[in-house]
Amino acid sequence: MSKNEPIDGVRRRIAGKWQVPLFALSALLLARTVTSLRAPSPGELTLPESRRILDELVAGGVRDRAMELAEKLLARKDATTEDRAAIRLQRARLRAGIQIGEGPKATAVVGRMVEDFQFAGEHGQTLTASDLQSLGRGLERQKKYGEAVETYDAALVAGVESPSELRRHVIELRRGALRASADEIREALSGFLADLPDDRLDLRNWALLGLLDVLGELGRLPEATGLLETNREKFVGSDFASRFEYLEALLLYKQGARDEAERRLRALHEHAERIADEQNLHAGAVHDRRACRVVARNHRDALFFAIQLLKGRQRETSGLRLLRGVLSSVLISAVGGLIGGRARVHGNGDVITPETEDR
Repeated sequence: MSKNEPIDGVRRRIAGKWQVPLFALSALLLARTVTSLRAPSPGELTLPESRRILDELVAGGVRDRAMELAEKLLARKDATTEDRAAIRLQRARLRAGIQIGEGPKATAVVGRMVEDFQFAGEHGQTLTASDLQSLGRGLERQKKYGEAVETYDAALVAGVESPSELRRHVIELRRGALRASADEIREALSGFLADLPDDRLDLRNWALLGLLDVLGELGRLPEATGLLETNREKFVGSDFASRFEYLEALLLYKQGARDEAERRLRALHEHAERIADEQNLHAGAVHDRRACRVVARNHRDALFFAIQLLKGRQRETSGLRLLRGVLSSVLISAVGGLIGGRARVHGNGDVITPETEDR
């Protein structure tokens, strides 16, 4: 064994471990690289860059991350009023897109949404038709009906997706919450009817029913005859034909021709009986019944009550309340099918079912 052999052995052991320091160096460099490539925080980005990211998150529906980023950006000291307006608009849109229930917390959420939309609009941001409609809903939730109607009108001008539905809602608000005059409602309904597409017979029926009411209030029922005559052809052969026949019977009742109104109602009743023998439950009838706020579930019974009402010559106010509500549902059911259940009339004219009797 030579005396250089121990030295050679050490050299071989060291040479075999050269990978260790190289690995350590590589790991260090990789760590520094990863650190340098991490996502920057909002404070490390310019506001325009941060706002762009916020816009992308909102557009992508990433609500939680978008809301978190919006709050951080609003806390930045370098945010200008213009920046805050743009950020608050996006925050309002996020809140408008969630399902808001009832209670104090929901009221607070609605309040913040309304404030954000209003701040954005007051500081140079353009509110879209959808934004305006959301703001209108928020104001309506706050019972600020006048402001809500003005905002809905602005949304209609901006171009909402379903203008006819929103116009109907605005008219209902004006007539109910704002107590507009009969003449104002007549004008609004007439304009609504003139602009309505022919395929929206549901809304046409609603508008005609409203016009019969206000024309009666104004003492201008003769105009209603021509109104129905003009619209009759649109309903012939449609699923809404029976509803139109109800309108004609209602007009006769308002004009005092109660015998003829009863005759037509009986004819509709017989038609409903024939359909009831052939049709099963119809989900659309249930939906329309609720929309009309009628609790009568058996259209044959409800129609019988209406006929008895006409025969009894009860005073027009209570008679029309029951007739208008019940028969709207009756004739919807006659088209769609029989809704099961039994009903009876309470002494005050309300129609009671087993589901509502204990309420």
